[in-house]
Amino acid sequence: MFYRFLADPSQVPTDLLPASFSSTEPALPSLEIFDCAGYKPPAWETIVGLVKPISATGVLHRRPLKSVKVHCIEIDGPRAPYIPKDVIQQLVELVDVKFKFTIDLCMSQQGIRVDWWQASVEGMKDA
Repeated sequence: MFYRFLADPSQVPTDLLPASFSSTEPALPSLEIFDCAGYKPPAWETIVGLVKPISATGVLHRRPLKSVKVHCIEIDGPRAPYIPKDVIQQLVELVDVKFKFTIDLCMSQQGIRVDWWQASVEGMKDA
């Protein structure tokens, strides 16, 4: 829910918003580094929402993001699911933001770390 709040507070029920939240101020407008890790892929629309311009009282402002890192540990799969094509297309345009998406594929006793970003970009080219 926190990631969705960062990307687009209007998508979060008002009873779940912080008491001190002001709808005239964007959440974390100075965010420079976003680092996320988990056991399942993130909500990709959240990642896109973090890099889109945010609005504070009608004035568009883009967070000064320099780095977005996502790391996932996939317990069951022998191969990583691709990052959605529309997400890659939106993020690849942002040359001033460094993206590092990795996934660990854990099969029995062995694990393989995959450059998720590169595999997804290459998968788009092959499709």
